[in-house]
Amino acid sequence: MNVVRSSEERLKEAYGRMRIEHQPWAHHTEEEVNYILGTMERFGADVRNAIDLGCGSGRHSIGIASKDPKIRVRGVDFSASGIRTAKSKAKGLSNVSFSVADCRNIRQHDRYDLVLCLYDVVGSFPDERDNIRIISNAYDLLVPGGYMFISVMNMELTEHLAHQSHIGPISKDPKILFDLKASDIMQRTGNVFDPDHYAIDTVTGLVFRKEQFHSDGRLSVEYVIRDKRYRRDELEGLLTGAGFEIIESAYIQAGRWGQPLASTDPRAKEILVIAKKPHPGASNV
Repeated sequence: MNVVRSSEERLKEAYGRMRIEHQPWAHHTEEEVNYILGTMERFGADVRNAIDLGCGSGRHSIGIASKDPKIRVRGVDFSASGIRTAKSKAKGLSNVSFSVADCRNIRQHDRYDLVLCLYDVVGSFPDERDNIRIISNAYDLLVPGGYMFISVMNMELTEHLAHQSHIGPISKDPKILFDLKASDIMQRTGNVFDPDHYAIDTVTGLVFRKEQFHSDGRLSVEYVIRDKRYRRDELEGLLTGAGFEIIESAYIQAGRWGQPLASTDPRAKEILVIAKKPHPGASNV
């Protein structure tokens, strides 16, 4: 197995071993679903078909399908364990379906009024080309006039909180990574903004963590996880580069999407952007 493939398999395993239902940031599904549906109503959008890219265990997909039976929702994720959980939770709902798929290369004839790409699906892959492919794919999946909700981790806050000793060229100074404390944050709490447990590589711009997984009936392991985090202008640039029109963007806290925060507010761990696919001939300038 080549290095890239091995890295992706480890990433899938890491996300599959997250105990998302126990993590505080994931306890706000109802508020977030209400915000999505309320925003679509405010925009006058008639949403009939939605797709949730990187749906995890399906909480937003199931929430939308439960709240509005007229919307058909498809959830996709590259984690087979997440999709199994989603299917189990969705029993009895006829307007939601789930499948294992890679958000970078979904190809189908269906088009959607709404695309969700929430909580760091973009950024999970350390290679920026992969993140661009997800955004481009989301654009292709939308009907003209359709909307996308995307959230990513806030790099401005990451840099603001970081210990100076944890910032540097990791390839030239591997001691930065060697001295970094390992933790089970990804599995247990999801608080990946704890500055004791991440380092920033100034060459690649990636954030490094040592994540341990244990006590879940599988082999205990420790992986070095790399993620890509964004400044707001960087994310907006990727979206406009793919053809999107930016409708709204803000630094936000989980569950309180309607309350914009300053970029370095400790609660502002995510950047949320609502973008639109213009109709043919429309200007997005």
